[in-house]
Parts: sequence; structure tokens; C-alpha cells
Amino acid sequence: MRQVTIKLKRIKKDLWSATKKIYKHTLLKSAGEQRIGFIVGCQRSGTTMLNNTFDNDLRTKVYGEGGLAKGYGRGTPFRLKSYEEVAQIFSQEKAPLLIAKPLVESQNILQLLDYFPNSKAIWIYRNFRDVASSSLKKFGKNPTHYNLRAVIDPELSDHWYAERVSDTTREIVKAYFTEDRPIHDLKALGWYVRNVLFFELRLADNPRVFLYNYEALVTEPDKWMRHIYQFLEFDYPGDKIVAHIHSASVKKGRHVELSSDIQALCDELLEKLHAVYDSQQQSAAYTSL
Repeated sequence: MRQVTIKLKRIKKDLWSATKKIYKHTLLKSAGEQRIGFIVGCQRSGTTMLNNTFDNDLRTKVYGEGGLAKGYGRGTPFRLKSYEEVAQIFSQEKAPLLIAKPLVESQNILQLLDYFPNSKAIWIYRNFRDVASSSLKKFGKNPTHYNLRAVIDPELSDHWYAERVSDTTREIVKAYFTEDRPIHDLKALGWYVRNVLFFELRLADNPRVFLYNYEALVTEPDKWMRHIYQFLEFDYPGDKIVAHIHSASVKKGRHVELSSDIQALCDELLEKLHAVYDSQQQSAAYTSL
């Protein structure tokens, strides 16, 4: 039964892809000035869900992590092609709204925004307990140890996880990381390393970057997707694009046990993220919806 369900989903996805191609080639004129949205943040924070939501819009071209990648190997999963190559790929696309999620390039989002002046970024964050639980289920244990080791090991400084890490964060990882730490502690520490970049890169002050909360988005998807489309300065296509979104994954990690020091570290950062999110949602530009 499960195989039948998977096959039906694949057929449905293929049919939708074909429909979008026909639409672009028969009804769309040249794209003109395209708008680009980069989805960034920490893995297992709802970025695939957001990508899939955009893909439900006929007018979009959506790139997964591998869609713009130059290939991957140990320490360099899904690294982005050169910006020149990405721009060339974009230029060949007719869709007026391009969406990409170069998650392993989140630390380089300012450089991406500078290179693509018609782009904006959506940083989505999720409760660290849920991320820790989901990450262990999806990736297992090994990547976490290697990623965190890269932050403090000079010989691994070219690893994507270590790029643009501040001295403060490096010292925090040195203080908290040990190979025998419980895996959920390490997953949560990884959540911290990736999300603290939002503040270290001063993204809260950048009008081309918007912070979104996963739990709010899946609870009221029609409301918040309208916000996201408004932020991207693109017409919202209607609530049909959010029909697949559900909140079943919220608080799935509520029973995850963390050491008190990791708990306190992540709680403090989560509160800071919530504060920025609340402030942005209350801003005048987003109160008319």
C-alpha cells in the first residue's frame, strides 16, 4: 500500500511539473525582470515545505538544494555553483518568480543578495527541540559530529559549517562540544550555530531579509503565505497553494531531553528570534493584511 501511495504521489508530481512547463511555454511571455526568493536557515526547519508551497504556484520555478549545486562530497554537500553560473541558469528561465533554497549557503546570504539585486531572502526558523528530533530521524548521528568539529578544527576551516562563524560562536562550540555528548544536545547545538548567524550577519536590520516562524506558518498558512508573497512583491495566487500544509509536526520534539546548559543556550537564542519575528510582523508594512 505504501509503495502505491508513493507511486501516486510521484505521478501527481510529474503531472504538475508537466502542467507548469506547458503553462510557461504557451501562456507566459518573457519574464522581464524576475523576482528571486532565497529560502535560508537551519536544515529541518520547514524549508522543503516552503519550497513545495511555492512550487504549487504555476508562475514559479523552484530549485531544490541540488538544483543549483555543483555536486557534493564530504564536507561540501550541495554547495552552490558560481554566482555567474546561477545567473546564467536564471536567465534561461521564463518564470517571473524564482525560488531557491541554498541552505548550506545561508552564511553567505548577504553576498547572494548583493549579486542578485532583484532578490530577497526568507529565513525560516523552528523550535530547536523539533529540529533536533527531525534531524536525528532524517540524517542520523554522523554529520552532526563532523559539522561541529569543523567549527573548532582549523584543518576543517573550509567546511561550509565553519564559514563566517564568529569567534564568540567558535568559543561556545569549544565549550559545549564533546564527542560523547548526547546526540540531541549536539543537534540542538547545531541549531544554535546556524541560527545565531541571523544576528551575527545583522540580518534583522536588512530590509531584504524577512524572518518567519515555522510554527506560525503551518498553523495559519494562508495568512503567512500572503505575508511572504507581499514581502516578495508578488501577487498571492490564492489559498490553493497551501492546501497541503498541516501542523502535525509541531512539538514533535517536546519529549526530547537536553542538558541544562544546552537548553539555556538555545532558549535564549529562540527568544531573540521570536522577538525579531514579532517585531517584523507588527511593522506598518505588514499590518494591512
